Amino acid sequence: MLAAALPALSVAQEPVLEEVFVTATKRTVSAQSISESIVAFSGRDLEEAGIVDFATLTDSIAGVELRREQPGRGSISVRGVAEQNTANLYGGTGSAVGFYMDEAPLTMAGQFPDMASFDMERVEVLKGPQGTLYGEGSLAGTVRMLTNRPNTEEFSGSIMGTYSDTEEGSDNSNFNGMLNVPLIKDKLALRVVGSYADMSGFIDRTDPDTGELLDEEINSAETTFLRGSLLWQVTDNFEAKFTYSNSNLELDGRNLATDDLTNSASTLEPTDDETDMLNLTLRYDLGFGTLMSSTTSIERDIESVVDQSGLVDTVNDIFEIFGLPTVEGVFIDQLVEVDAFAQEFRFTSSLDGNLNYTLGAFYRDHDSRFFFQSDGVPSIDSEFWELISSIIIGTPISEGLLIDTDANNETWAIYGELTYDINPRTQLVVGGRYFEEDRESTTRYSGVFLPLSGGPLPGEAETEGDDNLFNPRVSLTYDLTEDVMVYGTYSEGFRSGGQNDLFVLVENGSPEYDSEDLTNYEIGMKSEWLD
Repeated sequence: MLAAALPALSVAQEPVLEEVFVTATKRTVSAQSISESIVAFSGRDLEEAGIVDFATLTDSIAGVELRREQPGRGSISVRGVAEQNTANLYGGTGSAVGFYMDEAPLTMAGQFPDMASFDMERVEVLKGPQGTLYGEGSLAGTVRMLTNRPNTEEFSGSIMGTYSDTEEGSDNSNFNGMLNVPLIKDKLALRVVGSYADMSGFIDRTDPDTGELLDEEINSAETTFLRGSLLWQVTDNFEAKFTYSNSNLELDGRNLATDDLTNSASTLEPTDDETDMLNLTLRYDLGFGTLMSSTTSIERDIESVVDQSGLVDTVNDIFEIFGLPTVEGVFIDQLVEVDAFAQEFRFTSSLDGNLNYTLGAFYRDHDSRFFFQSDGVPSIDSEFWELISSIIIGTPISEGLLIDTDANNETWAIYGELTYDINPRTQLVVGGRYFEEDRESTTRYSGVFLPLSGGPLPGEAETEGDDNLFNPRVSLTYDLTEDVMVYGTYSEGFRSGGQNDLFVLVENGSPEYDSEDLTNYEIGMKSEWLD
């Protein structure tokens, strides 16, 4: 109708496939020209699909799965490679898949952070080991969430909201907003992004004996997220970007239930999970290449309650022997604290000839604490445990069970990658990364249940370990035509070993476990068909 009314404005257009450019190789190139499997989603793709978190995004990517037992806990699986038991990983290194927000490494084994994906420029998922450019923790692949940069030229803003309903639950809401403010035109700008999500639960808690309903929707979750970025264009060649993000998750209980969506936990299991991240990224254009510095600080605190229903009868049997009041529930107060610092320097060339290269150095200091202590409903006083242990063991112990572990991982690496155009159709990529890591941990253990079950009396254990290796990569691409490229790649990935902090509690337990490596042989073809 519009073309008939305004024939002068009617223009025939051919369908156009928009070319996707990515920065996964630390330089801006077409996704079709990279000699590995990569999936990229633009910010518009995410908005149109209503995707506001990574959990939803993974449903759209073949070969990628978010194995998550609850918000804030889980791991990413790429091509079937993942952590086997995320419930026993406490925020250390040694992840199967690397996770980055811009230049900030957020990889944390077993504790996949809940980061809102609103106002993203692009999300890139690299399949296969990325040991050369991304190092330890990218054994099976790497995920990169690239945020929109502050715009120094114009004021802008956006909002998005969704409403939904959960079967066997109730209503859910999610609100997102962005505000971009140029503070000094062409020089300084601030971009602020906020998100709020209120998701209803679908699991009810019932009495294990009578089936009586005790609590409804015990796995409800409330998440708030804030990200602020300040961009300063110091000169035409030099810029500085400072980013702060805060994510806070309040979860009423775990996603643990029988087929009828009920559980009989002896207590509620709330979780409070907060992550703070600071990053300063500096870029200087030297003309023949770009020098980049990324400084990142991350703090994460996870406080949770874990039900131990299976111990209720055991505790009560012991208490009845001594004429002590019985309990209705047994649980563990659990705390995970992570404090990490990372520094990366990288130079990426932009030469006119056949040869280009990337050189970099990386350092990370990762401190973590894992603490848990048993208690009951009603709370079990320490004098009860001291009375029982004094009579049975002859030593007063003031807890049923207590574990307190402090661990440190210090790593450094140097890496490089060279790209050489052999001829207009053939390109060779050769890279490598050398990595070293030192680990140490101290565990304090105590509790009546340890000696009662054949374990040790209260004490302390120290362990330490180290790893070092070299990860190579070789790739060759050949353009059969302008629209068809074939490639072959050999690459390696690495996941560091670790310390068995509780080895003294297990007969003949080993104080550490070995590192893990993965070798990838890949051939592929990338092409464009039917315009």
